[in-house]
Amino acid sequence: MVNLHIKDFTIRRRRTVSASLSQGAPVGQGMLDIPKLLRMIQAHGRDMNAILEQWPASEATLDATTLREAAAGDAGHRICARCCPRGRPLP
Repeated sequence: MVNLHIKDFTIRRRRTVSASLSQGAPVGQGMLDIPKLLRMIQAHGRDMNAILEQWPASEATLDATTLREAAAGDAGHRICARCCPRGRPLP
């Protein structure tokens, strides 16, 4: 059994310093190739479960941030469910 923790991200170089900035991204909108990752695990015949972690920037209000996180979670689940034949919504 593979316990997978999925957190998408972006990495951008900062213009003014010799450093990079890593930030969270909604699942499926960052640099992590989630379908490829899930196919690689399945190719080894391993069962898996996955936790989708959100790492969004804060919105102007807590309610707006909560709504954004919920929408990102729903979208992330749809991406993973398309890649996993047994993927199904959580209750």
